[in-house]
Amino acid sequence: SLASPVVQFSASAGGSLDLDLNVGPGGAGIMYAVIGGISGSVPGTVLAPGFTVPVAFDGLSSSLISLINTPFFVNAVAPLNASGVGRATLNMPPGILSPLVFRSFTWGAFGLDSQPRFVTNPWTTVIVP
Repeated sequence: SLASPVVQFSASAGGSLDLDLNVGPGGAGIMYAVIGGISGSVPGTVLAPGFTVPVAFDGLSSSLISLINTPFFVNAVAPLNASGVGRATLNMPPGILSPLVFRSFTWGAFGLDSQPRFVTNPWTTVIVP
């Protein structure tokens, strides 16, 4: 599952948004990736037959990909720990998300090794002033 302790994120204050992934011990060591966008979860992004990440890929998704594993989007791609748990953190300076106030980010994650292993539920975070 994918979840966050935060359901709203302040554009004016900025800060950190943790996205927690838990697939259980069977996922230990599998590489995961977290993606997001503002176009919702339908139709999703197909990785392979039977594996659709619940994020409608858009321009913001492309921008987030360019931030993967930088100080702005820490551990967006990483291996799950021995318990099958991972955490990606989005760090945004104050004001940078102001154009997106009252929009919703939809987040999703997937795991793969030589093939897709899992996709998660969607998680939504609303950008507030």
